[in-house]
Amino acid sequence: MAGFWQRISDILQSNVNDWLTKMEDPEKMLPLKIDQMKQDLVEATDAAAEAMAVSKQTEMRLADISFDLKKYNDAAQQALVANKEELAKKCMARVLTLEKQQKSAEEAHVRQVELNTKLKDVIAALKAKIEEADIKMDELIARNKAAKAQEKVVKTMGNINVADIGTTFNELEQRVIKRENKVAALAELGSAADSLDDEIASISEEDEINKRLQQLKGK
Repeated sequence: MAGFWQRISDILQSNVNDWLTKMEDPEKMLPLKIDQMKQDLVEATDAAAEAMAVSKQTEMRLADISFDLKKYNDAAQQALVANKEELAKKCMARVLTLEKQQKSAEEAHVRQVELNTKLKDVIAALKAKIEEADIKMDELIARNKAAKAQEKVVKTMGNINVADIGTTFNELEQRVIKRENKVAALAELGSAADSLDDEIASISEEDEINKRLQQLKGK
């Protein structure tokens, strides 16, 4: 049991960051460390419960002794009133024995109360240490995931040829320009064709007008 409490003491006096520095693989080792601390917490809690039970028993024993002290003190007084001095002596002897037991029990109870207080403090500190380690664990996992994601991005970027990307965009731009020029040329040709048709139609219309004027003159 001494080794157990020494381990608890070492844990409480140590620093979580120091654990991480000394661990070869913190992401794997820290959860094991946390699990061990949680087991230690269970054992410490059990020990505290046992200590509190002992303290409770001592309190009950002190209550019994107080009851017996009153009983035998009263009995001694009654024996003296009844002129039974020998009985009074026996009762008083029992009172002296009970007083010694009371003193011993009170001293034990003081030590037990101090132990209970220390155990409660240890349990509270161990819980805080476990909580700190859990937070560090979450932080470590998050940082590791971020590092892996960043590593993946770097590797991906390393496989990309920036010059090829530039060339591809230039080729695409030239294709777009060529297509735009083609559309403009088609529009211009279409416009020229419409103008020619209009001019031909205008000539035909003018001939028809002149023809009809000649017919009118002939009448």
